[in-house]
Amino acid sequence: MIIFHQLVRCISLYQKVFDGTILQLVATLDGAISVADAVLTVKNSDGTSIGTLTVPYTSSAAGDTVAVDLNGLCRPGAAIEVETNGASTTSAKVLCNGGR
Repeated sequence: MIIFHQLVRCISLYQKVFDGTILQLVATLDGAISVADAVLTVKNSDGTSIGTLTVPYTSSAAGDTVAVDLNGLCRPGAAIEVETNGASTTSAKVLCNGGR
């Protein structure tokens, strides 16, 4: 599980993964965000985007969950990157987890 401590900031987080394919990313908010949607971009170890996930701010609340299907191959011991565009102005944690 990957935890962004503040979704509002333009930050990147790196997570080591096992060899294989990332099929899905699931994100759950720990609180509401405001002003704009937060877009999370998932990149493989080569820095290539393998998908984006949009966390909507409208009516957002703790426990809201969004998911995106991905198809990203990962090398053994390599790290994926999950970055936010920082468009939201309210700080909130988001828990990201691979699914399926």
